[in-house]
Amino acid sequence: PAWMQVCLGVVGALVLWVRSLIWRLMRVTWVVLVLMASILRTFRLAGAASGKGVTAIWEMSHRVHAKFMMEAVADLSGFYVKIAQSLSVQTAIPEAFHLELTKLQDAMPADPHEEVERTLAEELGKDWRKKVILHPGPPLGSATIAQVHRATLRVPGPDGVEKEVQGVIKVQHRKMQGNLTADMYAAGLLGRVFAFISPDLCDDMGDII
Repeated sequence: PAWMQVCLGVVGALVLWVRSLIWRLMRVTWVVLVLMASILRTFRLAGAASGKGVTAIWEMSHRVHAKFMMEAVADLSGFYVKIAQSLSVQTAIPEAFHLELTKLQDAMPADPHEEVERTLAEELGKDWRKKVILHPGPPLGSATIAQVHRATLRVPGPDGVEKEVQGVIKVQHRKMQGNLTADMYAAGLLGRVFAFISPDLCDDMGDII
């Protein structure tokens, strides 16, 4: 029956969303735990050093941690990139983090050309090539949510005759909408966990997220 097919489709979509939420939450938790463990180790090393040795240890630590965080956030994409972009302009973070996280402002990895074509087919229909001619080559830019490509657009003219116009199209990264929703739930949960572990430092983190 039709109603059963609809129900199965809804249940299947819900299962996929929950699986994405759990998987991404596990990845973020792993990144946080690795960073925390490494920072604690740095505290121990710095505590056993003195003078310029302490400064050198922390400078090296910041460079390593900043690189690790930038790569992890770029891989996760979506909501976490937005957080990292906001952090990159904060004056309170070490310079190494500022230098690495600033790279996320306009240098996000682009989707392959094949995935862009799949997205266009899903959004515009199987005959999307009659409406848009996607130019070959890499995108003009790739940001958190979408990437921009040169394209020739086929649009109706004032006389009703179709004409070609040179322009650009902005294509959302695949699965971005689902990832953003899952990430907001995951980030809110993490904020409340940290607030429970360290209420003095993270009391308002959950509410802010």
